[in-house]
This record gives sequence, structure tokens and C-alpha cells, in this order.
Amino acid sequence: ILERFKREVHLSSKVTHRNVLRVHDLSESDGVFFLTMEYVRGRDLATLLKKEGQLPVDRVVRIFREICEGLSAAHDQQVLHRDLKPQNILVDEGDHVHLTDFGLAKSLESDRLTETGALMGTPDYISPEQIKGQPADERSDIYALGVILYEMLTGTLPFRGQTTWEVAFQ
Repeated sequence: ILERFKREVHLSSKVTHRNVLRVHDLSESDGVFFLTMEYVRGRDLATLLKKEGQLPVDRVVRIFREICEGLSAAHDQQVLHRDLKPQNILVDEGDHVHLTDFGLAKSLESDRLTETGALMGTPDYISPEQIKGQPADERSDIYALGVILYEMLTGTLPFRGQTTWEVAFQ
């Protein structure tokens, strides 16, 4: 777990963009490790969607554009998010987006912490190639973007099932 926190600090510090939450440091106090990061006054997109449901198209376009810009900045630095979901997208009081939680992120240059074929991410947003145990790349994050866009426009997820595997199979 500590290695993942260290990796999050390292990878997220490579991405400097107004739509990516800034992680400052990994610290320790009395044996407890914690991340220090930029404070965003607002809420995550999941909470916003739960409260408001389907969003107006003009607002979806604004929010989605900022998600794409932040993700593009990460990809420009060869960083995949791999767990892009509404819970990891903060929306501040001005309705601006901040991508967060790069804990499952990986560098396209190297990734020593994830085994080949390991399933990483949240099932509702995980790409088909990851479900099959194939390596993730930029397209995996783009798949999650599509699911998020669908959810913002409709207020529901595109795939539903009684179990995680039913959703993954769809």
C-alpha cells in the first residue's frame, strides 16, 4: 500500500494541469502515513450525480471537456489513470473539474507494481481489455470517459447486473 501511495505522489507530480488535483507529498506521523494535497471546496461527481441525476447538456459539455483536458495532460506525461470514475472527479464550487486519486495509475514507461493480467479499477468503468486481463493503455481511460459521459447525460450507468461479473461480462 505504501508503494502505491509513493507511486501516486510520483506520477501525479508529473502532471501539472488546472484539472488535475495537485498531490504535494507523502508524510508520516506516529507510524501513520498520509498524503498532503491541494484542497478543493466542492464535491465529487458521484455525489453531484446522485443528488441531481441527469445533468443539462451544456453543463455536461463543460464538465466533460475539463475531464478530457485533465486526462489528456496525464496521457501527455505517459500516465494512465486506470480508475477514472465519478468518485475520482472533484467538481469545485465554480463547477470546475479536478481529477484525483491516481493510486492505480501507471506509467506507460514502466509499471512494476501490477502483475500482467491483474484486474485493476472499478467494474462499472473498467474497459473490456482490462476485464480480459490485457494491458491497459490510453484507450482504457477513454472507455471510462465514455461511461462517465453516458452517466452524466442519462443519470444511469450503461450496464447493470446483480453481480460485479454480470456487469463486467456486459
